Amino acid sequence: MNKPLCIITLVLFFSISFAIHGTVYDISFEPVPYAVISVYENGTLVSRTLSSDRGDYSIDIQNGTYRLVAEKYGTDLFYNETVSVLGDTKIDIIMFDKLPYDPLTELELPTGELNEEQPVQFNQETTNPLIRYIIGILLICIGVFFILISKRKNKLREKDLNYIISLIQQNGGKIKQKELVNLTGFSEAKVSLLLKELKKRGHIKKKKQGREKIVYLS
Repeated sequence: MNKPLCIITLVLFFSISFAIHGTVYDISFEPVPYAVISVYENGTLVSRTLSSDRGDYSIDIQNGTYRLVAEKYGTDLFYNETVSVLGDTKIDIIMFDKLPYDPLTELELPTGELNEEQPVQFNQETTNPLIRYIIGILLICIGVFFILISKRKNKLREKDLNYIISLIQQNGGKIKQKELVNLTGFSEAKVSLLLKELKKRGHIKKKKQGREKIVYLS
């Protein structure tokens, strides 16, 4: 490919709009409906949308690097990450509870005009090493806490997955999806999410018979 054609191809590729899409979950891997998803570039809002009642979302956007933020009004659920878009990009968002404060924004810097004769005087309380150590320990404890919660949720999720498989086995290797909802007592969204995971692992297959969805063991 000659150089001008290569440049034109690259310009066209980076000017085409693609999409960021995926599903918004909470820490329990439950879909989060009606979450506000915003895309920022260099601090400027580029696009914004709401997740559907099943937690799905899609935003048309050009290739580039952006700040992806998700919030659920009325809750403390929050997500804030830098993402790169190169073609259609699937990004499943897992929202966590906000920290009660951001330690980086708690530091008070001096105000007023600065010059060589006026050295910066930092507040002793904010620069005290002991306070920074305490903040660091608190952040570590919070991180460990969320890791333990995540592990516990994963164990419970594996238990639910095994329960679904056992119910299908008890029904001769196939069962209607609606019957699984009735037997487990789980919500339709949770059963759908568990079946999606089992299908991804190759444990089940799903087929439609009329309006019914039939689940088979692989």
